Amino acid sequence: MEKLYQHAHRGSHAFHATPVYVEPQEIQVYGKGLSEYKKSINMPEPWPGGWWHLRDIVNYEISSLWGMMDAAAMHRAEIIDFRASLTEKW
Repeated sequence: MEKLYQHAHRGSHAFHATPVYVEPQEIQVYGKGLSEYKKSINMPEPWPGGWWHLRDIVNYEISSLWGMMDAAAMHRAEIIDFRASLTEKW
């Protein structure tokens, strides 16, 4: 997904808000656990290609933020304990 995001983010010219069309065969993946561009644990909803707009970038960022917020909420106690242990070491 990172490669898709990088490709789409660079390709959409967000500064000018110009959409870009990405052919499905142009989409590639790389990185640990990403051998194929298909539905998997690391990529639950792969993008099929097509038009990529500024709004898609915004939705991608919002979705990512909510994922982080959900994870932080689920692991709140562990995060607080970890941060407290860091201050104790100093």
